[in-house]
Amino acid sequence: MAGIILRLRRRRGRARRTTASRGRYVFARPPKHEGAVRDLAVDATLRAAALDRVLGATRSLVDRSHLRRKVRRRRDRHTVILVLDTSDSMADHNQLHVARIALLSLLASAERRKDRVALITFADTEAEVTLEPTSAIDRARRALDNLSLGGATPLASGLYLALRLVETQRMREPGEPVEVMVFSDGEGNVSPPEEHQTIEAVARMSSCLQVHPLFIDTTGSRRGSRAMRELAATFGGAYRRLHGADGDELAQMITQVRVG
Repeated sequence: MAGIILRLRRRRGRARRTTASRGRYVFARPPKHEGAVRDLAVDATLRAAALDRVLGATRSLVDRSHLRRKVRRRRDRHTVILVLDTSDSMADHNQLHVARIALLSLLASAERRKDRVALITFADTEAEVTLEPTSAIDRARRALDNLSLGGATPLASGLYLALRLVETQRMREPGEPVEVMVFSDGEGNVSPPEEHQTIEAVARMSSCLQVHPLFIDTTGSRRGSRAMRELAATFGGAYRRLHGADGDELAQMITQVRVG
């Protein structure tokens, strides 16, 4: 018996390196085809053999009819687009510093989950894609380390750019969920130069794309930002206060929005 179990475990060890063996083991079933069982469920195989011996159906320890393969469930990879306010008002109460700490923690969570992240920053009169969607979390960390503050808050431009990036990412990775998280105090907003980038126009675009951003209020006040609450309502998105949340809590916020 010990020798059989050892051989089964060796097969299972090799199976772990195959694409089919990725994901969480949820149940077992007989193999579909004759030949080697790539992702062998040792526990289920031994239970099937033991049951047959108890019933007197077989005298062998383990034979081909007892083999069971693992059925796994893979967690979908997500792309999280972080839209970060880097305007002058984020210097108040060290809001950018607090947001950066939370985002670094979120990146650690994304790394564990194998998610992609992108970073869009907005300040003064424009927004820019600071980091294209990537699973190279070290690049995202470096991008956060090199941020600087300045100017007004062109929030609509940041949101517009995020939605354009959503469109691009959906074409690149069809079927891969994309979320948008907006970190801002919502203060000092300025109108964008392009009419199609007004808050109202971008909100309509967001609705058409079925994107409902998660608005993270970076203000430290107990009441929070009225402007951010109104933005969340306009976009049909969720509103949360940063309030010192760590990366796992931010990841949980995203999960709540996904299932909500």
